[in-house]
Amino acid sequence: MQLSSSYSTQRLKEMTVPVGELSSPDSPSNYKGARTIGAGQAVVIFLEVLLNNGAPAPKELGHRFSFSVARKGKPNFETTLNGPTVPISAQSTLVVRAPLHGAAWVAFNAFGAKDHRRSLNAVDGKERIPQRFAIDWMRLGAHGRLFHGTGKTN
Repeated sequence: MQLSSSYSTQRLKEMTVPVGELSSPDSPSNYKGARTIGAGQAVVIFLEVLLNNGAPAPKELGHRFSFSVARKGKPNFETTLNGPTVPISAQSTLVVRAPLHGAAWVAFNAFGAKDHRRSLNAVDGKERIPQRFAIDWMRLGAHGRLFHGTGKTN
């Protein structure tokens, strides 16, 4: 089975984030994307593969990036970059229970949150995404709220 995805200019812009933005202390989820890769700069393009319900997962993912750049008075510059092929694990999904006991715990910024999935940290000179599977847990107070008092202070 071969899956293929194509993205509009705006959607591709939203998925493209310069590495410097991902390494900043600000939340990467607020970054609106980039269309230009500056000289000496690097970007990460965050792709999501969505399968139809019941569709089997592919055994591997291949990456091909094709683009065209319009130039004034000249033919468009067009090229295709072929990236790595990545095997997909066939192991069953690990089931994890909440690490907390008692009632009223709420999971925030779970697996789909951009704050976690798009937060890079440099480790030994290489960028890593250590929070990609992180979950922030918060406990509701006695009144079913996440804060005490006015909520304007921690």
